[in-house]
Amino acid sequence: MDVPEHKEIRQLARRFLEEAGPALAEYEAREAFPWPLVRRMGELGFLGVFVPEELGGAGLDFWAYIALLEELGGYASLRSILSVQQSLVLTPLLAYGTQDQKERYVPRLARGEVLGAYGLTEPEAGSDAGSLRTRAYRDGDHYVLEGQKTFISHANVAEVFLIFAKTDPEKGNKGITALLVERKDGVRTTPLKGKLGLKAADTGMVFLEGVRVPQDRVLGKEGEGFKIAMATLDTGRISLAAGAVGLMQRALDLSLGYAKERHQFGRPIA
Repeated sequence: MDVPEHKEIRQLARRFLEEAGPALAEYEAREAFPWPLVRRMGELGFLGVFVPEELGGAGLDFWAYIALLEELGGYASLRSILSVQQSLVLTPLLAYGTQDQKERYVPRLARGEVLGAYGLTEPEAGSDAGSLRTRAYRDGDHYVLEGQKTFISHANVAEVFLIFAKTDPEKGNKGITALLVERKDGVRTTPLKGKLGLKAADTGMVFLEGVRVPQDRVLGKEGEGFKIAMATLDTGRISLAAGAVGLMQRALDLSLGYAKERHQFGRPIA
C-alpha cells in the first residue's frame, strides 16, 4: 500500500534504529531492559501508532503499525516490546474498555509513560487457556485474585496487567474474566533469565496473592475473558508475522552485505 503516512513511519523507524540498533546490542549482552530506547519509542509515537489522537496516540491506521513492526522486526526485542504494548494491551483496552478505563490507562500506555503486560499463560495452562487456575473471588465491590502467571512479557517492568482469571469455574471458558490490575495493588513478579533470544525484552512470573481489584476494572463483562483473550491473540499473531518479515529482510540484507565484503580466492564471493 503506497500511503505517505506508511512511508513516513518507515523512514522515522529507520532513523531511530541508526542509533537504537547498536545500543540495543549492549542491552542484549547484559540481558537488561532498554528503558531509554523504550522512552524514545514513546516520544516518537511508536507505542500508540493506531491509538486515536484524542487518547494520546499517533492516530494512524493498522497498516502503519504493520509497517513499523516490519522495520523493527530485525531488532526482535524492540519489536516484542511494541507488540506487547499495542497488540496485547492497548488493542483489548480500545475494543472492550469503558470510557473511564480508556481515559485512565490508554494515554499513558500510548506515550510509553507506563508499560502493560498480558497475563494469560500459567504453569499448567499455555495453549489450553481454558484450563487456567488463577481465581478471582468476589468480595463486596472488589475481586480478590489468587494465582500465578508465567512467561509473561513485561512482567517486571509493567505497571498495568491484563489478568485473566476464573470467576466461575463451573462455567468453563465462559467463567473466565479479564481484569485490569495495577502493580501497586500488590502484584509480585520475578524475572526469567537465560533466554536464547529476546534478551533485552523482559520476561517473568507474576504472583497474585490476595490482590484486591475494584469491580470497575473488569474489562468487558464478567465471563467474557476467554473471548477477549482469543481476540487479542489474533491481533498479536499478525504482529508476530509482520515482525518475522522484517527479521528475514534484515537477515537477507546482512547476508548480502557480507557476501560483497567477503573475499575468497582473490575475489569477492558475490
